[in-house]
Amino acid sequence: MTMRRTAPRIGTTLLGLVWIALPYLMAQPQRRANIWHFGNREGLDFSCGRPVNVGSTEIISVEGATGICDENGKLLFYTNCGGGRRGTEQISGGIWNSSKMLMYDMGFAEGGGISATQGGVIVPDPASNSRYYLFTVDELESIGSPTRPHRGLSYFLVDMQNFGGQGSVVKSNVPVFLPAAECVTAARHSNGTDYWILTVDFESRDLVTVRVSASGVQPPVRYQRKVPVGPFVLKMTPDGQFLFDGTDLYRFDASDGSIEWVCFIDNADSYTFSFSPASRYLYAVRKVVPRELIRYDLQDVAIGDDFELVHALGDHQARYMQIGPDGNIYFNSANFTLGFDRVFVSAIQCPDNDTPRVVFNLNSFTVTTNAGPFPGLINLADFWFDDLQHEIDRDTLEKMICPDKPLVLQPACKGATYLWSNGATSERISVEEPGLYRVSITSGCFTVVESFKTVPGVLPAVKIEHDPFDNFCAATPLTLRAIATHADTLVWSTGSTEESILVDFGDRYAVTVANTCGVAEVGVEFPPGLCCSIFVPNIFSPGAYGINEQFRIAPYQCTFTDFQLRIFSRWGELAFESTDPAVAWSGTSGGKKWPAGVYVWAISYRVGNDPQSRVFRMQGNLTLIR
Repeated sequence: MTMRRTAPRIGTTLLGLVWIALPYLMAQPQRRANIWHFGNREGLDFSCGRPVNVGSTEIISVEGATGICDENGKLLFYTNCGGGRRGTEQISGGIWNSSKMLMYDMGFAEGGGISATQGGVIVPDPASNSRYYLFTVDELESIGSPTRPHRGLSYFLVDMQNFGGQGSVVKSNVPVFLPAAECVTAARHSNGTDYWILTVDFESRDLVTVRVSASGVQPPVRYQRKVPVGPFVLKMTPDGQFLFDGTDLYRFDASDGSIEWVCFIDNADSYTFSFSPASRYLYAVRKVVPRELIRYDLQDVAIGDDFELVHALGDHQARYMQIGPDGNIYFNSANFTLGFDRVFVSAIQCPDNDTPRVVFNLNSFTVTTNAGPFPGLINLADFWFDDLQHEIDRDTLEKMICPDKPLVLQPACKGATYLWSNGATSERISVEEPGLYRVSITSGCFTVVESFKTVPGVLPAVKIEHDPFDNFCAATPLTLRAIATHADTLVWSTGSTEESILVDFGDRYAVTVANTCGVAEVGVEFPPGLCCSIFVPNIFSPGAYGINEQFRIAPYQCTFTDFQLRIFSRWGELAFESTDPAVAWSGTSGGKKWPAGVYVWAISYRVGNDPQSRVFRMQGNLTLIR
C-alpha cells in the first residue's frame, strides 16, 4: 500500500486490546445486520462471518433496500422501501417477512422511491421490544415531477408479535417531512434508548433531524449545510460523533441532535463512502481519475487535507458502501471487462488496521431482470457496529465418539484459516478422546468460534416386551413394546416409529434402533395367518323344535371390512343374500317359505387387520328340515 500524507496512529493498540478482552457471549448488536436482501432477488448471509450468497428472495431493488434481524441474527423482515419504474420494468414496493411472505404491499404510491440511494432505514421502537420503525425516503426525480406526488420522508411501524411472530404493519405511510429525497440514516440518542433519523431538505439543502422516542416520532428540526447541492448519501460514524454528506464532515451531538460543521473534504466521491466500524476512518473513492480507494483519519488534526491511498481501483467501478457485521466494509462494484450482466460485491477487510486489504469480486450476482444492474446494497444504521466484536461464539454441538471408531469434526462455517484447540490448522480433525474441542475460523480480521463437546458413545440396544399369553389369537390385539437404550432413532418392520405397536395377526415383527455408533435389531414371531375364523352350521329347522331355528354364522376374532353371504337352492335359485354377518336366515325370503332340502351357501369377506387386504371365500351344504 502506497502512503500519502499520513497522520499519527493514536489508539490502535488500545482498540485491539478492547476487542480481545470482550467476553464471547455478551450482547452482539452487529448480528442485527446478519442477513442482507437487495438487488434483483439477491442477498448475503453473514451468519458465519464471511458473506454467503442468498438467492430466491422476493425483493427487487435498484438502490435503496433495508432489513433487520433479531439479536441472534435471525431475519425479521426486509423491504425495497417503495415502488417505481426502472427502464421498462414497473417495480412494486413491499415489506416481506422471514418466510418470504408479503407483510405489506406499498404498491407504487407508498414508501420511498425505487432509485433513492438510501431508500430506508430501520430502528427499534423505544416503547416496545417487538416493534420497529421503518423510515423511507423518496427519490430525487419525484421532486417537481408532473407525473406523481413527492412522498418525502415517511414511516411504517411493524409489530413482530403479530401473526405468530411473523409480524405485521400496524401503521403505514405516515408522513414526516417534505421534501426529502435520496438519503436517510440513523444514530443512537445519548440516553441509550431513543434514536435520531437524519435526512435532507431538498429545497434548502439543510440537514434535518427527527427524534424517535417512546412517545413517538417528534417534529423535524433543520440544521444548515455548507454546500447547497446534493447529497445522495448520509453516513454517521457508528459511535454517533461524526456525520458525512459526501462533501462536508460534521460533528453530531447525540444528546440534542445538533450538528456542527468540521471541515470540507474535497477529494471524496459524494456517492461511495463509509466510516470504519471503530469510527476511526472515513473511506471513500477519490473523485478524480485514476479512481482510487482512499481514507481519512478522523484523529488527524487536519482531517480534510490529509488522506491515505488504500488501493487503486483499476477497472473496478465502486458504488454504494456499507459496513458488514464481520467488521469489513463492503461495496457494490462493477467490472465491465468481465461483462455487463454481472454485479459484484467487493470488500475492504480490516478497515481499522494500519494495513487494510481490498478483495475485489468477493461475491457475484447475475442481472436477470429488465431493471438492469443495481448500484445499491442494503442501507443499515451503522450504530449496530459500534463496539463491534471481532470474535463471536456459535452454539456448542455435542457429538459421540464411538468405540474403536475415530470421530471427524468439521465446522459448519468456512474461513480462510482454521485453528483448533489441540493446535491443528486443518479444516477438519479426527479425534478419539472425549472432551471439548474448539476451532477458530478466521477470515480477514473476523473470527467465528465453533465448539464440539465429544462424549463417550455406546452401541444402541433394544428388546421387545409383551404380556404373556397361552393362545396368540385369544390375546389379540397384542401390544408389543420396544425397550431401547442409547438409541436416536427407532422404526418397526410395520413402518411405525412409535415405542409400541398393536398386532392382531400372526407374523414376524422386528424393531430397529440406531445411533451414531451403529444399529441394533430384534424380532419376535407369532404363528402365521389371521386369527379370524367363521363357524357355519350344516342343518337348521325353522319353527319346529325351538333350537337351530335360524341359519346364523358364528365369526371369531373377525373385524369385517367387506362381507357377503348367499344361499342357493339345489336348482341354483338365490334363496337368501346379506352383507351383514349378524343377520340370520329363517328359511323364508321375499314372502316365500322355502321347502325342506339341501341348500348351498357361499361366503366372501375381508378383514381389517389383514395387511394384504385379501378376499377370503368359503362354501358348503346346508340342510333345511321342516
